[in-house]
Amino acid sequence: MHRRLFAVVAVLSSIGFLATIGLAVRAQSIGDRWWVSVGRRNIALESQPRHVVFSTFYWRGGLNNQQGSGHVVYVSIASPSDELYTWFLIRARSETIVAVPYWMIGVATLLLPTAWLIHRRALAKRHVAGECVTCGYDLRASPDRCPECGAPVPLPPGEVR
Repeated sequence: MHRRLFAVVAVLSSIGFLATIGLAVRAQSIGDRWWVSVGRRNIALESQPRHVVFSTFYWRGGLNNQQGSGHVVYVSIASPSDELYTWFLIRARSETIVAVPYWMIGVATLLLPTAWLIHRRALAKRHVAGECVTCGYDLRASPDRCPECGAPVPLPPGEVR
């Protein structure tokens, strides 16, 4: 169960990585903004050439629980030398802005799929080496079950017991 859940989360993280790459490429030519309002509180996501900007702001009149999207004009809020390498947080009285570079999001979303691939490769090596895929015990003398953990020994492809 845990392996399957880990695999599903790794696949979702891979999709997040691909979406981040697509958003970063698209943001080089056009900026997008998505927002939703809940009462008077508004939450927005904006793509800029080097950052994804998450912001929350308070609007006195409120937007009556609306949502929307549109294109924005890019206005840099970081110095050009720092834009590629830094993330930042700006807090004002009624607004919070968090800007994260695409590469940080890419690295974060690529960690789980990389760990999953390393784990799968280690299991494949154990199987080829004649070891139990659960605990790593040497199975050359045990054809049916692992004497250490009791796990059944998987058959090579094409073999029937």
